[in-house]
Amino acid sequence: MYRAVRSGLAVKRLSTTTTQHARAGLSISAASRAFRPNIATTRMGYIGGQRRSLAASVRSEGAVQRPDVVKTTSYPLPPMDTKIELELPPSEDRKHRYFRLGNGVECVVVSDEKCDKAAAAVDVGVGSLEDKEGLDGCAHFCEHLLFLGTEKYPQENAYSTYLSANNGHSNAYTGLSNTNYFFEVAPEALEGALDRFAGFFTAPLFDASCTEREANAVNSEHNKNLQSDMWRFYQLEKHLSSPRHPYHKFGTGTRETLWDAPRREGRDPRAELIEWWREMYCAKRMKLVVMGRESPEVLEKWVRDRFDAVPVRTKEGEERLVYNSDVMEQEQMANFVFAEPVKDVRGLEITFPFPDQSHLYASKPGNYLAHFLGHEGPGSILSYLKRHGWVNSLRAGFQSGSVGFDFFKVTVDLTADGLVHYKDVAMTIYKYIHLLRSVPPQEHVFKEIKALSDIGFRFVERGHASSYASELSTQLQQPVPRQKIISSQWLVERFDPEELKDAVQLLDIRRSVITVTAKKMPADVIPLDKAEPVYGTKYRRDKIPEEFIKEALNGALIPELHLPGPNAFIPEKLDVNKIEGKQPASRPSLLKDTPLARLWHKKDDRFWVPRANVFLALQSPLLDVTPRQATLARLYCDLFRDSITEEVYDAELAGLQYSLEYAGDSITVGSVGYNDKLPMLTEKMVTMMKAFQVDPERFAIIKDQLQRVWTNFQLEEPYSLTAYFAHYAESERMWTPAEKLAELEHISPEDVQTFAKEFFARMYIETLVHGNMDVKAATDLQAMVERVLGAQPLSAPEKLGDRSLLLPEASEHVWKMSVPNASNVNSSCEYYCQVGDVTDDHLRPRLSLLAQLAHEPVFNVLRTQEQLGYLVFSGARAATGVMGLRILLQSERPSAYLETRVEAFLDYFKKFLEDMSEEDFVVARQGLISKKTEKPKNLHGESSRFWTAIGDGYYDFDRRVRDVKQIKQTTKQEVIDVFMRYIHPSSPTRRKLSIHMDSQIKPTEDPVARAKVLMETLAGKSVVVPEEEWQQLMASQPSVEAVQTFASECIKASSEIKAEEKTVLEALVSALAEPPRETTARVRESNVLIEDIVGWKASLQCSAAARPIEALEVKA
Repeated sequence: MYRAVRSGLAVKRLSTTTTQHARAGLSISAASRAFRPNIATTRMGYIGGQRRSLAASVRSEGAVQRPDVVKTTSYPLPPMDTKIELELPPSEDRKHRYFRLGNGVECVVVSDEKCDKAAAAVDVGVGSLEDKEGLDGCAHFCEHLLFLGTEKYPQENAYSTYLSANNGHSNAYTGLSNTNYFFEVAPEALEGALDRFAGFFTAPLFDASCTEREANAVNSEHNKNLQSDMWRFYQLEKHLSSPRHPYHKFGTGTRETLWDAPRREGRDPRAELIEWWREMYCAKRMKLVVMGRESPEVLEKWVRDRFDAVPVRTKEGEERLVYNSDVMEQEQMANFVFAEPVKDVRGLEITFPFPDQSHLYASKPGNYLAHFLGHEGPGSILSYLKRHGWVNSLRAGFQSGSVGFDFFKVTVDLTADGLVHYKDVAMTIYKYIHLLRSVPPQEHVFKEIKALSDIGFRFVERGHASSYASELSTQLQQPVPRQKIISSQWLVERFDPEELKDAVQLLDIRRSVITVTAKKMPADVIPLDKAEPVYGTKYRRDKIPEEFIKEALNGALIPELHLPGPNAFIPEKLDVNKIEGKQPASRPSLLKDTPLARLWHKKDDRFWVPRANVFLALQSPLLDVTPRQATLARLYCDLFRDSITEEVYDAELAGLQYSLEYAGDSITVGSVGYNDKLPMLTEKMVTMMKAFQVDPERFAIIKDQLQRVWTNFQLEEPYSLTAYFAHYAESERMWTPAEKLAELEHISPEDVQTFAKEFFARMYIETLVHGNMDVKAATDLQAMVERVLGAQPLSAPEKLGDRSLLLPEASEHVWKMSVPNASNVNSSCEYYCQVGDVTDDHLRPRLSLLAQLAHEPVFNVLRTQEQLGYLVFSGARAATGVMGLRILLQSERPSAYLETRVEAFLDYFKKFLEDMSEEDFVVARQGLISKKTEKPKNLHGESSRFWTAIGDGYYDFDRRVRDVKQIKQTTKQEVIDVFMRYIHPSSPTRRKLSIHMDSQIKPTEDPVARAKVLMETLAGKSVVVPEEEWQQLMASQPSVEAVQTFASECIKASSEIKAEEKTVLEALVSALAEPPRETTARVRESNVLIEDIVGWKASLQCSAAARPIEALEVKA
């Protein structure tokens, strides 16, 4: 995949509102190999080991530098046989070993005899900046193709099939200057996975049969991004950079850039790609991390046996590709850029090009800059701008950079009034920078940053194995001493006033770009007169007026702006009373159960860190009984979060985090972090919630923001909308954004205040306290919450949760809609079969095993072979009282055609299951058992398991244990029986619902493309096609009849083809004159079209409401 994460070192967290929007999307890991604009942890710029000041790295004004690559080592590496002891966190008990292979591959193996997942990653120090001229996107294209067969394992899906059968998965991304490949798998299958993985870098096939198909997949991935503002603005930034710098290029690639255009020029794109791989994928640019149960010695042997074969190729001194910092020259800086988004969003971003920062790992000037410019407390930029009603949120930090160059950005979300005052907003940011320049580097702030980095390193928690391997492999590209590869990510070691001054000096308006985005520009902006060539984003670029620049540099400071004071939330007590040999409890204890509240608690006995998580669910039927109530609840949450920014920002800096979300029938409150000050944060939160008073001015701003969020919902990608409406169709009570928008217009500040009073009067409080807090601390906290909120309890019927709708037995339904965004070329289909009750201990594990078995074939057949689209996903889905299997696709083909291909796949999968050997079935079954028995990786992971079991109303903390017991007993025939009864179209009793969402852009018939496909098919069947004559014919823009005549003559002239085969081929030629079957596809006649979704839902029976699966007992 082409990486789509615009984030970087020391970027202040996104606002709660922004992260909430991000969570609204659907994560589809099955189709997530992609191109990424940048990867924050792969910025290198240490030239020949020389320490450079920031100021010295910036060219003098007016100088011209070439954008050529500087080929250099990233850091003076130690001799091959040097033993390096990596600096590890005190809590790290895994054995790490660093070594280099004879060919130059740098390696770290991590031995953990207790791990339940093994992993590996290779980071190749080359990305889209090295795309071959005339083959845009070839780095990304190469990444796709490496998955599709190697000399030792030539089958296209050999790698993914092996991983899927062994509870594993893989992924990859292409960045600007690196390409990262990683996987995780059951520990016992690691050696086999490594054997398959190594072939990517020693002997990939680039098989001719799949090269063109994968160009289609890249094209589909690009089409997925066409209506994404993030992608559009990212490419606009690249387009407006120096045309002499490789950053200027388009990196995702399309079928046109990767296949059609080169072939029209008489070039062979496959041959060029292979040559590119041979030149770029060399040993000294590769960093490898392997994690497993085996000893370091065994892991090292496995690595040497497989990766010693990676060719060297590069000359000494060409191991790393480092780009110069002239990503913007004078012409590209000191500009206003005005750009039109797809969605109704308003923003302002100031970008400062920087030289690479990665060699400054000891002082981290970026952390220092982000601390001040991204601060949210009193005297900050955000505080000042919010008081004027101009912005909603702000973030600051390095983003989108690469090896040799970087960008420091300050980004704000503008209000309607803020858009009018966009120049004032920008000037405020420059004035704060002026303030920062006017004072010496603040050592007391540095000490706070250092103290928090020390604590973070000391108590770092583990994540997923593949994430650790991937991140560590990218970190190995960093220009830091090898022993500091891990510690340098965390620790701020040195206060360097000169480096900090240099960093501040680079925040110069003359070296910046101010980008304003809005659907409707302010009155003083001249109409947008240009379009970015790849995505078509409308924009204009104007020079910043000289008077504006002078005021920013020399004008008077703003009195209300000042530097932040000391942070009272920095933790002081970090003691953990670890008990060796204690067997971790599998569930929390119930400490309290009354009509008003229920308190769950577990003292951490697994991770032994000075952290805790506190979750509250404040339940009330008032929250979602009508669309109006749901809108009032959402407004209350958004307004409250907006109001507490200054109050709790210091707590966030000190490692404490909060959340407050509307969740249907409850408002959930979370406080997590170092337990020393966690009760203080929780008390502050609930006290402010109860006392909250609506500010009419902020109400108007937040209301406008929410109105845009719900309006923009219809511009989401079709797959996301399809998934949403599939959930909506199965839910008893769920209000759509359109229904809530209709209510939003009529709500006043007084309405929200009245709602809050009624809500806090009566509720049910469910609490989980988990971590380094004992029983007394938990009960004291619960008593505080009840005392502050002062609520009366709900009656038993009022506590009943929402239910799901049961599809009728022996029914097949289709709900058809149009994609609301008229410019989106994609359609989508979710095909869902409801299976049974989620509490059915016999059926649920068998459905899980069925979903596990289907996962890889769905991707291989529908995505890889049929090329239906980039986004292909399958899996089990569960809700209150129901569960089922779904297959979700997004494609340029119509949704009805997608459904026909899903049903064709189900026929294929029936035979796949029947032909599966018992040995393969046992391996797949064991893979699911491994998945179900995985232990949580950190405190948050375990808390999430507990909170999910509490929140779904079943309190089923031991479901995984019972599932494993059932899975061990499950036979292949039982899985086939489930499939045939509940999923296969031939079932007389199955319950199927599909959601169709079709693009408003009708598929165009492309006879030229169809003719090409026909002739390529004939050539693949050994028909001799005279290339020169064929090209001459196509150049004449022939009729369909002319192509048919040419094809028939080719078939007749191919004497080695049998007569019966010629008959079949002639049928293909005849079909050229018929409409493409995609456009004429129809779902089976047994399907009933849903024309009134509300009436249809009203006709269905409901599931039972969730109830504890066993009696709950308070711990004595």
